[in-house]
Amino acid sequence: MSKGLKMAFKLKNKKQKKYIYSILVGLSVLTTGLFFYILLLPEETTETNTENNIIQETVFSFKADVEPFVLHPEGGIINVENGSFTKVTNDLIVHINSNIISDKPIKVKGSKEVGLNLIAADLWHKQMILGKEDSFELEGTSINLMDEDYPINLKQLVSLMNEVEESINIIPANYIFEIMPMITGKVIYNDKEIPIDHNAHTNIEYSKVQITVGNETSFKTTTPILSKSPKQLVFYFFGMEVSLFLVKVASVVIYLVLLAAGLKFIHQFKANDPIISSEKEKIDKKYKARMVTVLQSGITTIDSNKRAVVDSFSSLLKISDEKDALIFTFEDSDRGIKVYYVIDEGYLFIYQTSISNPYAGRGYSHA
Repeated sequence: MSKGLKMAFKLKNKKQKKYIYSILVGLSVLTTGLFFYILLLPEETTETNTENNIIQETVFSFKADVEPFVLHPEGGIINVENGSFTKVTNDLIVHINSNIISDKPIKVKGSKEVGLNLIAADLWHKQMILGKEDSFELEGTSINLMDEDYPINLKQLVSLMNEVEESINIIPANYIFEIMPMITGKVIYNDKEIPIDHNAHTNIEYSKVQITVGNETSFKTTTPILSKSPKQLVFYFFGMEVSLFLVKVASVVIYLVLLAAGLKFIHQFKANDPIISSEKEKIDKKYKARMVTVLQSGITTIDSNKRAVVDSFSSLLKISDEKDALIFTFEDSDRGIKVYYVIDEGYLFIYQTSISNPYAGRGYSHA
């Protein structure tokens, strides 16, 4: 093989080795990351389950007791969706329907009452009771807490408003009747308890001309009752369920086997790796300025009794320094060797190393 072809092959081999090293490093990082990921996975996780759903719903509706007039010639109690006219309205009635619904049977304990807060703009307010307090203890999946009519007694409220107006000599532009069902207690499911979540309320706006019902008349909240339970983390291989513990054990064994195989492969790989600088390359690079390359050595012309073989290049370098002599070198490509030697007063000091083997170094011999 010519020298040019050998160099081309060597360069190509180096590129291939670099590419293989890159793949090996990438696979090592990936395998190590996956190994530690599996190793650090918890064998048991916490699973959150919804045991029951608690729905609390309150709906307001309104009626008015009106005198006969053009729109309602017969008068009496009528349903009110948007409002009524103050002049023809004798009284207002609010109907409150409040329920607790669940997926599974529950127990509900508590108390209820209905309040009215009379608000005169930002001037004053007064709280009253529409329905007296009452306790309850009910069970089931659909529990009705309240389904009643509560008269507002409009004449009493108007009398109070007029009395306050005369006392403070201020007439508000309008009044607000805030209707507030006050339901307190708890919902019990098995050994779990949650408070009754009830903040429903609605407003009625009152003026000398018109009574207007508020837009918010329906309220609904949903509260899940949750439980947590431990769950074993499992993997599935070909339809078979395997616990994480066994996966971890198998991962450790596989990783150690792969690690041992990889280290052995890299060791063998490096033994013949041209990427690793040979001794010849290291010497030539470091001491090039101190050496003279010759095409023919003429070593064989020197008496063998005057030839000395040294065991290392450092020994030859020491002799060169002591004798202040040049180091000669030549390559025997047919035999695959590189020879370094020093000539001093007819004596020859020789060191030989392999051209390709990065670990070989020995004295020169000539057959």
